[in-house]
Amino acid sequence: MRYFLKYDICRTIAVFILIAISCLQPVFGKPVSENEKLPVVIICSYNPSTAGMERILSDFERARDSSSFPHLTITESLYCKNLQECAYAKNRFLNILSKYSGGEKSLKKMHPAVSSIGIIGQEAFAALLSISDDYPNLFKGIPIAVANVSSNYITLPENGSSLEDWHPKIHSYQEIAKKDLNIRGTLYAYDLQGNFDLIRELFPETRNIAFVTDNSMGGILLYLTAASAFKHYENAMNLIQISSRYLNNESIKEKLLELPPYSAILIGTWRIDKNNNFNLPSSLQSILEHTNAPVFSTTSRIIGSESIGGIKPDYFNQGKTLFEDLKEGMADKEESNSGFFELRKNETIIDASKLAERGIKKSKIKEAHFINDFISNNSTVNSYNPVILFIIIAAIITAMLFLLFSFCIRNKRKISQYQLNQKLISDNINSGIILIKGTKVIFCNFDKSKVMQDFCNGTGISEGDDCFKIKDSDSPCKDCPIEKAAEKGVIIKRKYIKDNGQIFSVEYIPVKEEKDSFTGTVIRIDDITESEKREKELTETKLANESANAFKTRLFANLSHEIRTPLNAIIGFSDLLSETDDEKLRIEYEKIIDTNNRKLLSLVNNMVDISDLETNHMNIKIQNFNLHEIFDDLYDKYLPQFEANGLYLHKDIPDDHVQIVSDKEKIELLMDNLLSNALKFTVKGGATIGYKESVNHWKLYVTDTGTGIEEDIREKIFERFFKADNFSNGIGLGLSISKMIAEKLNGSIEVESKKGQGSQFTFLLPKTANGADNAS
Repeated sequence: MRYFLKYDICRTIAVFILIAISCLQPVFGKPVSENEKLPVVIICSYNPSTAGMERILSDFERARDSSSFPHLTITESLYCKNLQECAYAKNRFLNILSKYSGGEKSLKKMHPAVSSIGIIGQEAFAALLSISDDYPNLFKGIPIAVANVSSNYITLPENGSSLEDWHPKIHSYQEIAKKDLNIRGTLYAYDLQGNFDLIRELFPETRNIAFVTDNSMGGILLYLTAASAFKHYENAMNLIQISSRYLNNESIKEKLLELPPYSAILIGTWRIDKNNNFNLPSSLQSILEHTNAPVFSTTSRIIGSESIGGIKPDYFNQGKTLFEDLKEGMADKEESNSGFFELRKNETIIDASKLAERGIKKSKIKEAHFINDFISNNSTVNSYNPVILFIIIAAIITAMLFLLFSFCIRNKRKISQYQLNQKLISDNINSGIILIKGTKVIFCNFDKSKVMQDFCNGTGISEGDDCFKIKDSDSPCKDCPIEKAAEKGVIIKRKYIKDNGQIFSVEYIPVKEEKDSFTGTVIRIDDITESEKREKELTETKLANESANAFKTRLFANLSHEIRTPLNAIIGFSDLLSETDDEKLRIEYEKIIDTNNRKLLSLVNNMVDISDLETNHMNIKIQNFNLHEIFDDLYDKYLPQFEANGLYLHKDIPDDHVQIVSDKEKIELLMDNLLSNALKFTVKGGATIGYKESVNHWKLYVTDTGTGIEEDIREKIFERFFKADNFSNGIGLGLSISKMIAEKLNGSIEVESKKGQGSQFTFLLPKTANGADNAS
């Protein structure tokens, strides 16, 4: 009877948790279908929040949500921002897979518990194929779909390899047919030889082609592809490889400016530079703006601005096709070949206006899509070109006459431009206005403008004063904005912050009065303190909302696995408990159920605690209590668990009992989290709990002989969801909760640790009315 009572209690707890999760589902997502056994994992090459990756994922989610798709979708990332990080992509990919293999680290035994895998990006594609070469059975039976990848690929370098002279072999997508993979997707083919042909077709005199690529996996792939494709032209032209793998943007600019005569430029990928910063189209435009060489592009980059055009893949948002490919792969789960790739057709894009600038006729190109084509090729229109030309010239002459007439009317005004400026200045009493000629003030609305008075600290400004008097200086300012505005003929903007916190926006506006040949500068001063404050508040609100959304997303992403594991154990072993009569098995099943009940309870408690702390709803209950009681209770609670793992647990507390005034429950929760961590990360030796008194604090500590913490992550371990070991249980909230409780009690947590030698966490509880009072 005793066993069946325990069985009923365990079943009741499990059902209660499932009901609670079901109640939360309408708020945080769709209800989970009974058919949903394993998740779909999408692995991105780099940050899913970047614009390009986010568009694909959003399109994928729209397609999924419009379909009766029963599987949970989880997005993971390799965070391969640059070529250097690609050396770690394989390990990061394997770490992701191990999360869905129950933490199994042995690659021979590992088999990811996923329904399918989606790959987005060249780096993730290369990692997949590199791993499948080393471990052919790892992906057996798992449907795989890819998006945003090239028809050629290279395998990844080994971790720690030198990338300076790394030139891997190029593989074709056709070689994937030899692998035992159920894989499909749409591929982009970059036609480097076609681009070389296009350059020679339009500019037959070309002797040199400078090929520019970036510091990414796509960049090295195009770099190698260009070298291979150029062999056809080795006797006719020279290939000059220019890569931000080795050069910064300024060096690339110098290289392009030093190109010999009869050179053309072909642009490849342009995303990451040598210093691992994101490249923008504007940086490429600034590099190319001073060169006279014709520019072509293998991608959509700068076509329509600096580039004449090029042969490029017909890009499209592959989110929907990725979803459809995954569904097809899951429907044909027994299939195991790579015959499901579709090559996207290339397209030739030409800027007609760029051709016209160089005197090249469109008819020289057989098939192309022309942009910026302002002159139609329609034969009927062409036959009337003289008439159209006459109409255009007449329209231009009419417009010029109208502008001349308007100019004459303006010149007949009785008020000169200078007088008009003075009138506008006088009327604009909400701003501080100063008119400067040379260094002399010739107008100032100091008496009428409070803004001007505040800006000048009450010091009066009069006509005839030197402008630098505004700053209480006896000589002209260095780096004078008035001189810059007059020299460059542009508005210079500055921002000044006073000691009292007032913020002023100052504009230096160059003006010229043609009639009086007057050249000067208008200084406009506005108090932007309130607007800056509002902008800061809006920014803080936005960041808070983004942080809250990120918190919710990360919380449920972490909870998904952590809740299911103990629930499955409770339900599964409860069923086994009711079916067996073996006494030993019953005791073992009861222990497993009890352990998972505790894990589940700890997880729920952490969720409640972090929610209370986040919303500031956690109340502090100050009371007088015996500090010994906390350590006696923790010792009794954890001693059996330490001994069950072959570890010791020591208690180091003073002989005399100490009464303090603070929140007993919060202190016990804090120390419980620290002791739980010590148990989790100690495999040999044990731990010691205790406390001692200092002048201003009670020092409560937990010392262990565990794995220790590396110095570079000691500050991060108190962040929410941070886990020093991704293979350990929990969702990374324990230390974060402990730190927040310590701060609530006006205390702090310190950590001392050496990798491989253990750690000591110390909670410093102050002897104050808001922390702890020594009442003995």
